[in-house]
Amino acid sequence: MSNKKAILVYTFLLVIPYILSLALIGIAFNALVLHSASLWRTIIGSIVGSFIMLAVKVTVERPLEIILDFVNNKFLRFLVNSFWITQSHRKIISNLIVDFVLSGVSTWGIRQLFTQNQIWGSLLGIVIAAMFVFTLIGAYLEYDLLSVDGAE
Repeated sequence: MSNKKAILVYTFLLVIPYILSLALIGIAFNALVLHSASLWRTIIGSIVGSFIMLAVKVTVERPLEIILDFVNNKFLRFLVNSFWITQSHRKIISNLIVDFVLSGVSTWGIRQLFTQNQIWGSLLGIVIAAMFVFTLIGAYLEYDLLSVDGAE
C-alpha cells in the first residue's frame, strides 16, 4: 500500500470516525444530562467519554496493525501508533488523558454551537450517518487489505 493510500484509509477509517465519536459523546451528554453546563457534570461526562473512546480504540487494533505493516512514512507511523494503545500502560493512560480533554472540549463545543432543540433533534442521527458513510468509504478503499480472513 502506498503512503498516499494509507493516509486515505487512516483518515476515513480512524481520524474522521474518531472526531465524529467525540461529537457523539458531546451530543449524547448534552442531550441526556440536565444542567450539562455545570463544570462538575462536564468533568464526569469527560471521564465517561474518555473510557468510551478507549473502548473504541480497542476495536480498531487489528486494522491499525495491518496498516502499520504497510506504512513507511515516519509521521504516518507516529499517527497510527498514537491510536494503538495495547503496547503499554503509559500509552493507555496518555490516551485516557487526551480523550478526557477532547471529550470535555467536545461537550462544551456542542453546547456552544447548537441549541438544545437541535441537540435533542436530529443532530445525533446526522453524526451517526456521517460516521457510517466515512467508515464505508475507508473500508471500500482497502477492503482486501483489511480483511481478517484474507488469503495468505
